[in-house]
Amino acid sequence: MTLYLGIVTRIDKGLAYLNPKYKIDNDKQEFIALAPNLSQELVIWKNPPVEAIKDTLWTFNIDTDAETKLFYVLTYHQPFIEIINFQGYNRGSFIDIVKEVKEIILPSSACQQAYLWLDQNIWAGPVNMTLEKQGARHHYYCIDYIANGFYLPLVSLLEERFITLNLFPGRKFLSPWTPSPAFIGYIDLTTYNLIDKIPEKIPELESQHTNISAIQGQRQNIKITADTKRTTTMKSKNLARTHEQNKPDTEKETLDSNIKYLQTKIETFSTNLEQYQREHKQLNDMKDAIAQHQIILKQLQQEIKEAREAHQKELATLHEIIKGTVHQQNKPGKSLWAYNPKETAKTIIVHQKFHMEIRKAFTKQGFAPNIATILHSSFLAGVVPTLVGEDAFSILQIYADLAARGRSLWIPISPTQILPTDLIGTVDIAHHIFVPHQSGLADLLLDAQEHTDNLYLVVLEGINKAAIDTYLMPLLTCYIESAAETQIHSLHIFHPATVNDSDPYNTLHTLHWPKNVLLATTLADGVSVFPPPPSFWDYSMLINMDIVKDDHNEQRLMQPRKEEKMHSMVSVGDWTRWNNEIQQNTSVEDLEEIDWGTINTSRLSHKLTQQFSSVLLKLNSRDIDVTNEQILFHSLLPKAIATDQIRTLLMAHKDYQKEIKQQLTKIRHLVEQFS
Repeated sequence: MTLYLGIVTRIDKGLAYLNPKYKIDNDKQEFIALAPNLSQELVIWKNPPVEAIKDTLWTFNIDTDAETKLFYVLTYHQPFIEIINFQGYNRGSFIDIVKEVKEIILPSSACQQAYLWLDQNIWAGPVNMTLEKQGARHHYYCIDYIANGFYLPLVSLLEERFITLNLFPGRKFLSPWTPSPAFIGYIDLTTYNLIDKIPEKIPELESQHTNISAIQGQRQNIKITADTKRTTTMKSKNLARTHEQNKPDTEKETLDSNIKYLQTKIETFSTNLEQYQREHKQLNDMKDAIAQHQIILKQLQQEIKEAREAHQKELATLHEIIKGTVHQQNKPGKSLWAYNPKETAKTIIVHQKFHMEIRKAFTKQGFAPNIATILHSSFLAGVVPTLVGEDAFSILQIYADLAARGRSLWIPISPTQILPTDLIGTVDIAHHIFVPHQSGLADLLLDAQEHTDNLYLVVLEGINKAAIDTYLMPLLTCYIESAAETQIHSLHIFHPATVNDSDPYNTLHTLHWPKNVLLATTLADGVSVFPPPPSFWDYSMLINMDIVKDDHNEQRLMQPRKEEKMHSMVSVGDWTRWNNEIQQNTSVEDLEEIDWGTINTSRLSHKLTQQFSSVLLKLNSRDIDVTNEQILFHSLLPKAIATDQIRTLLMAHKDYQKEIKQQLTKIRHLVEQFS
C-alpha cells in the first residue's frame, strides 16, 4: 500500500484534514513531490490523536469511501524525528545547554520528537516537543528531556542522513531509513554528569534507540492527553530547579572530567566514521561498476540477438536454395568508383586548357606541376604510368577528378594474386552465377561498356607484392592493344556455358579492355616484393616522386596542401582526337632530335616511347632538352636497370652521369630483376 507524507491543515469537530504533499518510495528511499492538483486534495482523518494539531507532519495510507468517494486516512504512523540546531546557544558547554534551555521558539510547528544538535558531533535525544503556545508567527515549545527517564542519551549522527523537503524550507529531518545511531554516552539529569552506561537500565535505553527507525514506520495510537503531558513537563522543570540549587562545589572538576571523557569518545567515533566513509565509497564504486557492466551486458545481448536472427534468416534461405525452392539471383554490386551526381563538373574539350588545369590543380595541392605533365603524357600515349612514393594515390586521384570526374577505383594487390581472373571474379559452378571480386573491378568494366564516352581510372597499388608476369602481364597486353586500337589478344575469364544467360556479368566471359578505362600502377617498397620482369617496362613509364622537381619554383613544395576537390571531365572522343592530332603533327625531324640513349629495347617499347616523346614534346612547347631529360629518367633508366644496360646508358649520357648514379640508389632495388 502506498505511503504518503502530509500536513494537518485544520481540526474541526473531531476530524482532522490533511493535504498529502509527498509520495514515499521505500524501495528507492526517496520522497516524490505530488502534482499541485493532488497536493491540494483534502484527506479526512477520523478520530485523530491529540498530537495531530495544525501544521504537524504525518505519514499515512489513503483509502476511498465507497459511498461518498472521499479520501480518508486508513492507517497513520508516527511522524518524523526533527533535527533542531542548538549550536548557536552561547553557553559554557553542551551540558549547560541541557541545564538551562527548557523552552524554544520556532517559526513553524515541530515534530513530536526531535534530536538536539548540541555540538559538532554530538546530538541528544530523542526528546519530546510539547507545544505551549502558538502565535501568528512563532510557536513556543517546551522540551521534555526526561520523557524516557533521567538519563538523556548522547548519540552521533551522519549529516548525510538528514533530509530536507522543498515544502518545508529551513527544517531538517532524520531520514526514516537511517540505521540505529551510534551511542556516545548519557547525561545523568540528576547530577548533569557524563556516564558511560547505566547499570540495569542501559539495555532498555539502547533498545529504545535501536527501535527508533522501526517506530517511525509502525502504527501508533497515542492516547496521552494534553493535561498529562503538561504535568510531565512541569515535573521536569521543578526537578531541574531543585538540582540547580543543590549544585555541588566540585562542578568544575566534574565538568573537566566529563569533557575529557567525551573527547575520547568523539575520537573513537571519528575513527569509526572514517572507516565507514571509506567502506561507503567502495560500495558506491562497486555499484557504479556493476551498473556499467549491466549496460554493456545488455548491449552484447542485443547484438547476439540480432546476429542470431540474421544467421537464422540466412540459414533458412540456404535451406530453400538447397531444396530448389528459391533460385538465387545475381545483381551487380554498388561500385566504389561512383561519384556524387549532385556535384557539377565542366567538360573540357581543348587540350591545352586541360593541361593547364591539371598543372594548376597539382600546384594548389602542393605537388610539382611537372608531375602532371609526365603523368598526362603517359596516359595519352597509351603507356601505363607506374608511380613510386607515399603520395602516389593522391596524385592519381587528383588526375581522376579532373579527367574522369572522380570515376576511379583503387585495388590493393595481395600476395595471393596468381591469375588475371583473381582481380575480376570467379564462377559459382553450383548455381551457374559469376561471383565478382570484392574490389569492384567487374562492376566498373560493365559500367564502362555501357557508358563508352566516359573516362575511368583503375589504380593497382603495390603490384610487386605478387608475381607480375603471371597475373598482370596478360592484362597489360589487353590494355596496350586497346589504347592502340589493335585488339589482337583477349582474356578469357570463364566459359559462357558455365553462367546463366540472365546473369548481368555474363558479358565478361571474354575480356576486351575498354578503351575508356585508364590504368595506373604503384610499386611497394619492402622486403617481400617481386621486382617487375624486364618486359614490364616495355609497357610502363616510371614516375618517382623523389626525382620529379619543379625547376621554376621549388618553394611551392613547402606550402601546405589545400584539401579541395575540382571536378571536370574529358570525353573519350576528345581524348582520342588529342592523341591523333599530336601524333600527326609530330614530324620525323622532331623525333630525330630525341636522344634514345642507344640501349636495346623491343619494338613495342620503342613504339610506345616514341608516342610518349611526341606528347611530351608537345606539352613542353617543343623544348628538346627538357623532353630528353624526362625520357631519360622516366623511360630509359628503368629499362636499362631491368636489362642490365646501365653502363651503356651512362656512356651515352655523360652529362647526366651524376644524376643517373643518384637515382640508381633510390630505385634500383625496386626495378632490378636480381638485386
